[in-house]
Amino acid sequence: ERVQVQGPVCRVVASARVEMGACLSKDGEEAREQRRRNAEIERMLGREKRDSQPELKLLLLGAGESGKSTIAKQMRIIHLSGFTPRERSFFLRQIHSNIIAHIQLLLQQCAERSLDLLPANLEAAEALLEMPSSGRVAYDGAVAERVHACYNDPALQKVLSFASEFSLSDSAPYFLGDCVKYAEENYVPSDEDVLRVRAKTTGIVETAFVVKKTRFRMVDVGGQRNERKKWIHCFQ
Repeated sequence: ERVQVQGPVCRVVASARVEMGACLSKDGEEAREQRRRNAEIERMLGREKRDSQPELKLLLLGAGESGKSTIAKQMRIIHLSGFTPRERSFFLRQIHSNIIAHIQLLLQQCAERSLDLLPANLEAAEALLEMPSSGRVAYDGAVAERVHACYNDPALQKVLSFASEFSLSDSAPYFLGDCVKYAEENYVPSDEDVLRVRAKTTGIVETAFVVKKTRFRMVDVGGQRNERKKWIHCFQ
């Protein structure tokens, strides 16, 4: 006897297949969403683990001009991205101040030791001695030429031989020897310039970096006596 399959039964089977396909599609979306959430949680846990690693603090202590800030600058150049153009522009202004301070000190030492400059350099020396050596120094090509003339004067070269007898920065010959280039309009200080420029550190400067997965925080404090009381707060 022939069995006839009625139309409604076919419709039920087809409907079941559609529902099964919809369920499978829905399950696939939920699985993908769950994998995405798991990956995000793993990343979050990784960040928390990294951030929770112990941090070693390095305190730089020493007298003024002992090189503490130079060490901090070196760590930033070696382990971080160095200095921004804006920061280098700030260092250029510090270089200008350093140059004027260095040449003024040497000219004063010439006077104290009765070492006479060449007559052609007397006017330049007088103009330099009247300039401010701090703040924003107006260091242009004319000033640089005066510095160059005085620095190469025989009397000033002779007074350099007595540098151990007065407080002259070891960076003075470095900057004075190339004093003209620092007056160029678009000059950008090099890493060597940044390391050699001297500026008083006031307050606290922190530099954070990572070496072989170990986190360091270097704390640079002022070398002057009135600054030392501030650094203890970094370790509380």
